[in-house]
Amino acid sequence: MANVVDRRRQLLSKRPSPQYDPVDNFSKNLLCPIEWVGFKDPVIAMDGYTYERLPLHRWFNLSQNTRACPLSPLTGERLESRTILANVCIAAMAVAWSTEEDPLPKLTALSKCPLTKLKFEDPVVAYDGHSYERDRIRRFFRFDDNDKQFPISPATKLPMYSKSLVPNLTLRKVVQELDGLKEVDCGAGRLSQNAVIDSYDLGSMAAVLFEY
Repeated sequence: MANVVDRRRQLLSKRPSPQYDPVDNFSKNLLCPIEWVGFKDPVIAMDGYTYERLPLHRWFNLSQNTRACPLSPLTGERLESRTILANVCIAAMAVAWSTEEDPLPKLTALSKCPLTKLKFEDPVVAYDGHSYERDRIRRFFRFDDNDKQFPISPATKLPMYSKSLVPNLTLRKVVQELDGLKEVDCGAGRLSQNAVIDSYDLGSMAAVLFEY
């Protein structure tokens, strides 16, 4: 399993550095880093990164030691657990990016914490799959603390059976790069949800993924 991660790192390091393109760069944040397909059912793993659900399950199944937690596909570090959570915000961004004629208003709205109404700086995913600013959701948990019941999700109004928070690193990067889109035409060159990056990357990553 370890040399799978090493090979992926080697291949990524060999990729040429093209001229910076805000649209292309932003689009790649909405692709699964395992199979490079557009997000349709994105989930966040315990490494804080977002993946498409089925490719991540296949990655987990590559682990020969079923008792140990698998390695992160991106960092190569062992995950704390196999727990995954839906990444509702990234899912909504992927839909807006691939379907809206002008996606910027929707993306801008999604880049704000639903509790503070301010742009995300340190977004985390809670048990309900929604993203919040870390400090704000922690304060919400303290305010809503009740030994007799679980906290109620601010988004779904349903109980959250854990107060665990996972850093939403993909969302953080998307928010950071969103400003670069405001000065370009987002209608041209956008990647659809079925888009993939260049054939060199796709073929090489697929070969490495199944070489174990």
